[in-house]
Amino acid sequence: MDEISISWKNFRENVSFSYPSISSGSEPSFMTIYANGARDKNGNYDPIKTLAEIGAEDSLNEHTVRLTFNYGSETDDEFYYEFIYNGSLNGTHYTLSELMEHGLLKRVESTTPLQKNKSDKNNRFYVEKLKSEVVNQVEPHDVNPISSSTSTKIKKIKI
Repeated sequence: MDEISISWKNFRENVSFSYPSISSGSEPSFMTIYANGARDKNGNYDPIKTLAEIGAEDSLNEHTVRLTFNYGSETDDEFYYEFIYNGSLNGTHYTLSELMEHGLLKRVESTTPLQKNKSDKNNRFYVEKLKSEVVNQVEPHDVNPISSSTSTKIKKIKI
């Protein structure tokens, strides 16, 4: 299979991007995700609040992708946002709340922190107590927004 090419930059600490294996497209497609509160009073996005800049190909558009936060953390809850990739040649821009407002957010799922099993000689990690929430027409006032600051920790959405 002629697989898609992906690039990324400006990812926050402990953020991971997952995408399906699909064929390559005909032109580049870019999408930037920001923390809530990234827009200033003029409607511009503050680049300091970038969570991830994703470069792909147009064949990824309309496919479900995932941003995982606190990836590999032993102390903080790991959680992810599953959303529909909606990039363009010029680049699209969304805060986490805007993904929901535009109908692109599909799911928010969290787990308890990864626990090391002391008896495992290979130091593998195990996920316990998986909690899943499917997002269906959640109103913006029903969530606690994720926001970015100088702290490296990101607070998880509460649904």
